[in-house]
Amino acid sequence: MTINEKISHIKVKISDKFKFLKLCILIIASMS
Repeated sequence: MTINEKISHIKVKISDKFKFLKLCILIIASMS
């Protein structure tokens, strides 16, 4: 794996985590 491939892979993982966090925040916000 090249360095660029590793970086793009990490970026995808981070963006997926942020999408998940935003979803959780939206659910919690709609409940309260």
